[in-house]
Amino acid sequence: MHIGFDGKRIFQNSTGLGNYSRTLLRNLVRFSPEHQYTIFAHQAYLKNTVFDNSFFKTRTSFVQGGNPNTWRAKGIVKDLRQQQIQLYHGLSNELPVGMPSGIKSVVTIHDLIFMRYPKHFPFFDRMVFKAKVKKACQKADKIIAISESTKEDLIELLKIPEEKIQVCYQTWGQEYEHVYTYEVIDKKRKEFHLPEDFLLFVGTGNPRKNIETVLKALSLPENQDVPLVIIGSHGIDAIRKLGVKWQLSHRLFFLEHILWYDIPCIYAMAKGLIYPSQYEGFGLPVLEAQKMGISVITSDKGGLKEVAGEGCSMVDPGNMEQIANAINLMFQNDEDLIEKRNKNSEFIKKFEPLHQTKKIMELYSSLL
Repeated sequence: MHIGFDGKRIFQNSTGLGNYSRTLLRNLVRFSPEHQYTIFAHQAYLKNTVFDNSFFKTRTSFVQGGNPNTWRAKGIVKDLRQQQIQLYHGLSNELPVGMPSGIKSVVTIHDLIFMRYPKHFPFFDRMVFKAKVKKACQKADKIIAISESTKEDLIELLKIPEEKIQVCYQTWGQEYEHVYTYEVIDKKRKEFHLPEDFLLFVGTGNPRKNIETVLKALSLPENQDVPLVIIGSHGIDAIRKLGVKWQLSHRLFFLEHILWYDIPCIYAMAKGLIYPSQYEGFGLPVLEAQKMGISVITSDKGGLKEVAGEGCSMVDPGNMEQIANAINLMFQNDEDLIEKRNKNSEFIKKFEPLHQTKKIMELYSSLL
């Protein structure tokens, strides 16, 4: 099979959609090397990217000149024909206009948060997102939903036929399969100037991520000694202001520009992850934290319910007292933490890269 992929997120997105795209491509090459994979990208995507490496570049058909947005929406079709692509996979919620009937198409839909929580998105953005997703779902031969929650949203909110949708979960990258020794962890802790036994938050200052509720919970007397390390680069100024508001600035540690291959080690040195988002299509940090063997506090909403194992502490994201109690328990009961971690290590086997990549490859084969 000769399969084509949308390359924008691979080169331009350092989190979320980018992680999904890069991990999928690496796993396809890793587990099904007999097929041909071509990434389609505009040369402009290489500007200011940290993913300018040979693994992706040698598999990419680059176009130069013209508007990259116009090319991605329409012009790419000509390139797909020239490269004799048999199946095209839109990795992030959209497909090009005018996909020819001779090329099968698959689109991955990550979430419909812009419809579930419209107040967090400008009106124009919501309309554009909805139009792109709806059109892509109508045109695609098959839709990949990254969770049962996203599948349910597609059926309920966009009236997509259930038989057209297949759930294929996200998985962790190969960097999460390394074993980090105490010596390596201690070296990295000193390099990043991090404290012992910290709570980890991976995300942005977007209100949906619920960081203010976390900070409120940390301001309570029972959690007054808990430091918080924050991995993220968007909305950091807003989080700093909240830290000042709740008198927590001395306990907040920011890793704004950390490279992806250092993140698993940060997980490994943390006491646990806190991720009480109001809504997620999946919630990759929850899976990554379980893979790295640390405890997790997360929300009981959306796709997070599917990715969190029995050993995770599930909380109502709107209930500050629940979140505060979960943090306090995490830092007080080590025996309970060990039992929870063992449960999680068994639970996450269903998300293993080989298993999830096989499901996607079977989907491709069914169309061809």
